[in-house]
Amino acid sequence: MSNDFCCPRCFGDTYLEKYRIPEQSSEEGLCPRCASRGVPLVRPEQLEEEFETLLSAYEVVDEGGESIISLLRRDWCLFPEDSLRHSDAQLLLLEVMQHDGTYLKKFRVRESDEVAPIADWGGIRDELRYKNRYFPQENVDFDALAGLLAHLANTTEAKTWCRARIQVSPEPFDLRQMGAPPREVSSHGRASPPGIPYLYLASNAETGVSEVRPHPSDYVSVAQFELKKDLKVIDFRNPRRYVSPFVLGGDIQILQLRADLPFLEEVGKELTRPVVPRSAPVDYVPSQYICEFAKMHKYDGVMYRSSAETGSNLAVFDVELAEAVKVERYSVEKVDVRIAPSNG
Repeated sequence: MSNDFCCPRCFGDTYLEKYRIPEQSSEEGLCPRCASRGVPLVRPEQLEEEFETLLSAYEVVDEGGESIISLLRRDWCLFPEDSLRHSDAQLLLLEVMQHDGTYLKKFRVRESDEVAPIADWGGIRDELRYKNRYFPQENVDFDALAGLLAHLANTTEAKTWCRARIQVSPEPFDLRQMGAPPREVSSHGRASPPGIPYLYLASNAETGVSEVRPHPSDYVSVAQFELKKDLKVIDFRNPRRYVSPFVLGGDIQILQLRADLPFLEEVGKELTRPVVPRSAPVDYVPSQYICEFAKMHKYDGVMYRSSAETGSNLAVFDVELAEAVKVERYSVEKVDVRIAPSNG
């Protein structure tokens, strides 16, 4: 097959991968550009309309500037480097845009007086921790926030998740003891305020065990949970990767989403950031606030990266949406300690 075709993995965009390219594709096979197998294939020029809208958010400059590929990679994680070299990505974009040589020039992001970030997460975070816990005064457009979080709406990818507990004796916990704690003893969590238990799950046993911070020689019970349905969640694991500019209708909307992406990234870091137990009642408040906002808008939970492992975590708001099906005992042989200079 000639290089006349491309596939979703050439672009690394969720909308193109799930909807646009499969809808336009008339065949599947080996992608001649990124070597992905069994993928839907389209001709590059079939995507011209989508890219024309996206590229309207950028402008050519005579001095300075960057290649448009570098900008699209940084802003939207398009043309992932593990799929295409820079030169191959440049050629693909030229073919999408019908070989318009303009896109060989240097570009910058267009400026617009109509665009401003949705809010300052640092300001919200500090106010919730130290000033106003329940009725913050920080200026936030809650309708805009709901719309922004909707860009990260996702469905759980797996039915099976894990939950770990450090054992108090050599005997493992039974299944009834592996769920969320009763509300009477439910304490502060990354997503849950005290007294409102959520079910915290991990994508695999290693991540689940790492999250409970065991010591060498500890025994840990790990339960396997099955989700009772596909959960609608807000996925904070990599906002810049999961958000798609191609669902937007114009340059101002694209510029606005680009301006708001750092806010989503900071919230994702908030859910992942390690917190020492003594400061948890204060430090968990900002992430609890966002999770309560997500719950109010009918999401089933939030997904976020683990601070201790490479896997993912899932906080389920309704503890009845998952069922423990088996439990196994593990012994902790080694704990990996990593240090870094502290400025505080």
